Amino acid sequence: MHLSIEPVTSWPRTLLAAVITLAVIVTAETLAHKLSSREPRLAYVPSESLPFNGGGKNVGIYQIDVTNEGDAAADALTGSMRILGATIDNERVSAPGALPVDAKAEGDTVYLSAPSLNPTETIHVSILASSTTPLPIEPDVSVRATGVSAFRRVRGTSAPPRFSLLPVLATATTSLALMLALQFAFRRRANVDYVASRGGWRKVANVFWLGHDLHWARTAANSWGNRERILHGLRQSKHHASEIGLAGTKACQDLEKLNSSVTKMADGDLTIQSRPGIAARVDGLLQAFSDLAKAQQPEFKAGPG
Repeated sequence: MHLSIEPVTSWPRTLLAAVITLAVIVTAETLAHKLSSREPRLAYVPSESLPFNGGGKNVGIYQIDVTNEGDAAADALTGSMRILGATIDNERVSAPGALPVDAKAEGDTVYLSAPSLNPTETIHVSILASSTTPLPIEPDVSVRATGVSAFRRVRGTSAPPRFSLLPVLATATTSLALMLALQFAFRRRANVDYVASRGGWRKVANVFWLGHDLHWARTAANSWGNRERILHGLRQSKHHASEIGLAGTKACQDLEKLNSSVTKMADGDLTIQSRPGIAARVDGLLQAFSDLAKAQQPEFKAGPG
């Protein structure tokens, strides 16, 4: 079945609506991030020790950095650094000047405590240990604060980038470009096939927001988003795909699989290594839904050539 769709708005009004929509999207996403992402995120970075023999026993120097990579203070911070079977000969702690940090050695373990750790602040711990038996390359580290446990970050890797307006603006601009392209197609009285549901591809708002929310999910996975932010984009995408009538397609099935995978993850699983893989899967979904859209408009051209 084919439907001829008459243009219902003029280009000046369409462009004005696009500018207003762009401003609303950028403002809403910025405010949503500011309100939802204010939480601590603790990471500890151990350096490998190279134990050496001195005075008839094995000696090792261990360095551990504890950093708050989040957007809120980590309160009631406690931690332990254990060097199994060793004797702690000396420990030294350096921290931001106004932060009182307590460190004490008991047996083979150094215990650490601080009332709080602000965003971007780091506590550096140095431990001199010795043993008549071989020493481990790294200490066994455990650090936590109120409502959060620290994860291990490999030295030399960087924290995920903080929120930036640029990817939000890029997402919104791409989404609006899609909307304007649809407007242009309708002004040329394009014949649009629709599938499954009565509205099908005529549901322009759902088509627009499907593209927008997939771009949202990719941006969140690739940069600043926590697990809930990524899931928001995936759930919304699933809703709009269903409204268009694509629930039975492979693209929608793949979307459901990705949503299920991310649901099972914890925020700590979103590392600099895992984020590109999630973003790549969203790219695959964008391509799959794009192919479905192109099939509804056989004469579609991606560019003026």
